[in-house]
Amino acid sequence: MGTLTPVAGLMLLTACGALPGDTADASWKLAPGQEVGPTSRELELLVTRVECNSGVTGQVEEPEVEVKSDRVIVTFVVTPGRAGSADCQGNPEVAFNLTLPEPLGDRALADGQCLSKDDVARTAFCADGGLRYEP
Repeated sequence: MGTLTPVAGLMLLTACGALPGDTADASWKLAPGQEVGPTSRELELLVTRVECNSGVTGQVEEPEVEVKSDRVIVTFVVTPGRAGSADCQGNPEVAFNLTLPEPLGDRALADGQCLSKDDVARTAFCADGGLRYEP
């Protein structure tokens, strides 16, 4: 029996699904029932994978949080990345507790995927333009 060359091994891995370390875009919304205001630093969010993945959101990674003068932009990804083949039955929301680096103040909250990715911005996840809270 022969050995696999590095190229053949890589081809085998990609044929079976996502490569390790690969990510997929995820969208988020505020969990129902919480009050958000100027002193808020702790937020409960519900995160879901945007693309089809046979009903699996995956592991929610730590988000990128960008604090601006008028808004806080939170951008999530999930792992593993793109599946080899998947159906579109929807993916579940995964609870994520986010601690902001400072109180929210008079800033809005926005989903960074809706602001930076055209293919995500055109989805139902971004029907509100990515705005998740406005003071």
